[in-house]
Amino acid sequence: MTLCPPPAAMPDDKLPYEAYGYELLHQVWAASPRPDVVIVPDDVIAKGVTQAALALSIKVPEELTVIAMTNRGCRFFFPVPIVALEVDVKAMVAEGAGMLVDLMQNLPVPTGPRLVPPHPPADEPPAEAAPSKTPKRKTPSRPPTRKPARH
Repeated sequence: MTLCPPPAAMPDDKLPYEAYGYELLHQVWAASPRPDVVIVPDDVIAKGVTQAALALSIKVPEELTVIAMTNRGCRFFFPVPIVALEVDVKAMVAEGAGMLVDLMQNLPVPTGPRLVPPHPPADEPPAEAAPSKTPKRKTPSRPPTRKPARH
């Protein structure tokens, strides 16, 4: 397996991330040896990489595997199959906010890596939420209304 080295620098503000991914794959594919795998840190860059794969007639995943970090719930259409490593941004923010509150209250905070609880695969429904403690409002019951028949 051949991995391509990371680029020297991320794109500047003049080049959109999608175009950066497109240009990056063109550069990497022109080099020797060609990689078997491209790992992309962003779903927008991955979109450009997959468009470049089509333009270069690269067979994905037979000739090249594209692995991309993607945000859960923010789905892009990729014209070729990719391996998506979904990141649950809401869970990461909640975990970070909790750590910040602990720090502000002078509570101990772990310094090592944190495991954000895993989420179910996209094709599985999320786990049942805890029951709400807020009482449900009762809506008045109304008899069904009938629409007048049209002749």
